[in-house]
Amino acid sequence: GLMNIWDAGEGTARLAYYYSNPTNVSSNNKIMSIASSTLRTNVVNFGIDWRHFGNLEFVLRSVLDFAATNGGTIVPVELLSFDANALNNRVELVWATSSETESSRFDIERAESAKSGVSTFDKVGEVPAVGNSSVITNYGPFVDRDVVLGNTYIYRLKMIDKDGQFDYSDEKVVTLTSEGAVVTLGEARPNPVNTVSTIEYSLTSEMNVTIKVYDITGKEVAMLFNGNLAAGNYTAKLNASSLVNGVYTVVLTANNVTLTKQITVSK
Repeated sequence: GLMNIWDAGEGTARLAYYYSNPTNVSSNNKIMSIASSTLRTNVVNFGIDWRHFGNLEFVLRSVLDFAATNGGTIVPVELLSFDANALNNRVELVWATSSETESSRFDIERAESAKSGVSTFDKVGEVPAVGNSSVITNYGPFVDRDVVLGNTYIYRLKMIDKDGQFDYSDEKVVTLTSEGAVVTLGEARPNPVNTVSTIEYSLTSEMNVTIKVYDITGKEVAMLFNGNLAAGNYTAKLNASSLVNGVYTVVLTANNVTLTKQITVSK
């Protein structure tokens, strides 16, 4: 129970609960829960000593009410990473979790992106979850061979627990060019970024490449690369020292292929 309000990062942090008459706790250290709301998330962070409450159930139920009222979904899976990469005429998906509680399975869903729009997501496979884990668990590769050169695909994970509750991962875009050349854009690491983040990308043939960064209003804030590259693996570095906190979009264009990734700046 010896805590103070932490209001760093994005969004607005507000006191959710505090110890009214705790023993051996100074008047400046009564905080036991913080509710943070942003455009993308609603989170309650707890530091709780059950001895200070007559009925702990009331506190826990109020947290669930907060999440439900604000559009939250309680899913006991902490997704650490998720990547989809094109390799010749197939796409391989890998992901990792940092912890799981009563998880059931992961459904792999895919949509197709074209000039006419994006199709609905369809299930293309499933992978059983470990169920319970407090350590990093790696999954994959899950291989999708039902793909066509020249098409762009969007992948996501549907994370389902044993009670039937579920949530979705971020979406990953993969493009296979009609000539058989493949462009991939990896996740920014670290993300969120404070100073410098590295973004990996690869080409399977010579291409003209531009990599730009846009803010939430669509304004270009950085040019990471512009030029012709041979086939190979490359990295681009984003210096976030001059950027304000927020969500940005990294856009890679290679010939007629465009890929995007999101990165969050948090100082």
